Amino acid sequence: MQKELVQFAFKYANMLKTNLTNHNHYEVTMKKIITLAILSAALATPAQAEITGYFEDNTRPSVTHQEDASTPSFMSTVLNHKTELELSEKQQAALALYQEDNARHMRFLIHKAAVLEKSSRKHALKGTDKNKIMAKIDQATKLRKEIASNKLACRDNVRSVLTDFQWKKLVTLYKIDHIKHVSVAYPSEGLGTN
Repeated sequence: MQKELVQFAFKYANMLKTNLTNHNHYEVTMKKIITLAILSAALATPAQAEITGYFEDNTRPSVTHQEDASTPSFMSTVLNHKTELELSEKQQAALALYQEDNARHMRFLIHKAAVLEKSSRKHALKGTDKNKIMAKIDQATKLRKEIASNKLACRDNVRSVLTDFQWKKLVTLYKIDHIKHVSVAYPSEGLGTN
């Protein structure tokens, strides 16, 4: 199973290389793909079967993805890679139902937290009283904790729907997609390319 996962990672990384070569990100992307290939090869070693946090800790999210900074969002990745994950109709239906039940509330929480954070910055620049600003920051922090809790519940739901092999593939896809996002948004950042 680990050998198949490594083969899948190399195949997907090669496809990613082909797509990004057309966008003049070849040199930076190749360094990241080579690093990904080395990390994926570690999956073949049982002691290193789970690679955690490497990409997230060494990259920063774009402004449009700040809500993803503390915990990964697997739902969009799983829905964007149904074919690669070979999801059954039953799995797709279960994931779609979960998303339908939770997506609207999550968008509301993310928006409300962003509004509070923007307001805090604005009031800090205006010289507003520290206690008033801290109250907004406290509200935003509570919302961010709720967002993180909901995203972890989503992760647990996704993991319960997928097989172990599909889950490992999903984590690999998430990391590859994250590299792709960072290489486009921040070409000089990521996996030590400076």
